[in-house]
Amino acid sequence: MASVPLTLFASSWTSGASNGTYLVTSGGSDGSAATYSVYPYGVDWNWYHKANELAFFNSLKMKMSVILGVTHMVVGICLSALNYIFFKDFIGFWSEWLPRLIFMLATFGYMCIIIIVKWSTNYECQNNTDPFSLSCPNPDKQPPALIQTMIKMFLSPGNVPPDLALYEGQAFVQGFLICIAVLTIPVMLFAKPVVVHMRSKNKRRRRENGNYRSIAGSASDVDSDHELHVMLSSRAQNSMQSELVSHYDDLENGSHSHDAKVAAVRSQYSSSVPERAEQCGDSDGDDHDDGMGEALIHQGIHTIEFVLGAVSNTASYLRLWALSLAHAQLAKVFWSKMIIEYGVESGGALMLVCGYAVWAFATFGVLLCMDLLECFLHALRLHWVEFQNKFYHGDGLKFQPFRLPTDHEDLDE
Repeated sequence: MASVPLTLFASSWTSGASNGTYLVTSGGSDGSAATYSVYPYGVDWNWYHKANELAFFNSLKMKMSVILGVTHMVVGICLSALNYIFFKDFIGFWSEWLPRLIFMLATFGYMCIIIIVKWSTNYECQNNTDPFSLSCPNPDKQPPALIQTMIKMFLSPGNVPPDLALYEGQAFVQGFLICIAVLTIPVMLFAKPVVVHMRSKNKRRRRENGNYRSIAGSASDVDSDHELHVMLSSRAQNSMQSELVSHYDDLENGSHSHDAKVAAVRSQYSSSVPERAEQCGDSDGDDHDDGMGEALIHQGIHTIEFVLGAVSNTASYLRLWALSLAHAQLAKVFWSKMIIEYGVESGGALMLVCGYAVWAFATFGVLLCMDLLECFLHALRLHWVEFQNKFYHGDGLKFQPFRLPTDHEDLDE
């Protein structure tokens, strides 16, 4: 497919007699009367094995890899919304998830949009004498360099040079998007720690006023080991969490029933809460200030990681462009050297058979084995790092693998 393109549809281009470049079929020799038609599916097969083939496919595959990468990451960000909803973390939903989605769409989502806009615009340009340069009939309407457009968008917001213009009102749109993207950064950084700190201060104030209420409920509130661990991990704010979980594990290793384990842990938890609250309810509030500082540091790390990761992760998807380009060039070299040059053009049947054998083994060993394994590893890496870091966090309940009971264990436990 990469070395011998399929001619499923008629090409929209024909060879120019004078310079070997390609003009539209219905146009004149100079392309002045050209009427363009869109190839029904994929890339016009006449682009292959031409002088400007590599320049054309480089641009096309690079843009396609960026669009696929940004779409992939946006899907990952949308999946993270399910985590906030499942754990009822509505503060994080509005102060983390929504700003992250807006930041990604306002920057790299916009880059994907201008790529499609450029593809959809007819600039009526032709390759005349030089296959590596374009001649456009309208000097004021030339295809802009999108990399320069994005650089100017960040360095000179609200200012679009004429040679980088894509549509009317572009300066206002880009300036607005940059403002929105910049405003989401302090929201991601400060909103959640401040809200959590204010709630903690209100709870401490109510506790100091004598309105403290134990959070340990009745035995009917917890009916499974999983819910008990979730209660401990979400409500214990200091070293009491690890102590209780350790105490629960000790009980679990014994012969106690489930109700006995729950009652024992609840008893220790209920008796420990007032003592811990009295220790934490100091008038100076140093522990709470330290907690606020730790929360800001933690949130700052995640914010910087996301903002910088949006750039590096998008660039990482360019490996798709590199892999596709390398695969196509290897297939082209194997075909042109082994089959065409050493086989068909040599004129000998023996050379053709030997060339075909070398081409078949090289195609199987390099393209179908080594190259596909390389593509699989790169795709796996993109899923694990660039995609899953948008929603997956490896901090939850301790994994307990399934195991068969031994002879001395009770099967009913």
